Amino acid sequence: MGKIALGLAAVSMMAGVVAGAGSASAEAGPDGRLYGSIALLQWDDNTENWSAAYNYPNWAEADRDALNDCGDPEYCHIVVRFVDGCGAIAKTSDSDSRYFWASAPTRFEAERQALSQAFRPSSLSASGGPGILVTSKCTDNAS
Repeated sequence: MGKIALGLAAVSMMAGVVAGAGSASAEAGPDGRLYGSIALLQWDDNTENWSAAYNYPNWAEADRDALNDCGDPEYCHIVVRFVDGCGAIAKTSDSDSRYFWASAPTRFEAERQALSQAFRPSSLSASGGPGILVTSKCTDNAS
């Protein structure tokens, strides 16, 4: 079971690397804040593509760049937004992955929240197990 989870984690990381993640130079908006968005696209064969855009002056620009870099604009969508903080996506470790996301002031907290949602105790599913972190990104001014 551990080897399977490790393999799934490696595949997840590779999918994120293939998708790429973009970041504008830290350009705060008129309100002095930095915005970020993460877009996700999941295919039927349990592979995903994601893209993050962070350090933008507003959500409109962050959303636009995250969607543009994600892949197919018809199926890719923004799943998490964050401001002066972090966003994270995790998925269940079973064969029919479900995705969960969170935003928080720190990377640790965003990842913790997303992973705790993706955790499946064995009593709830024959293939229960820990969540798998897909990605996490933060604005430069995250605490």
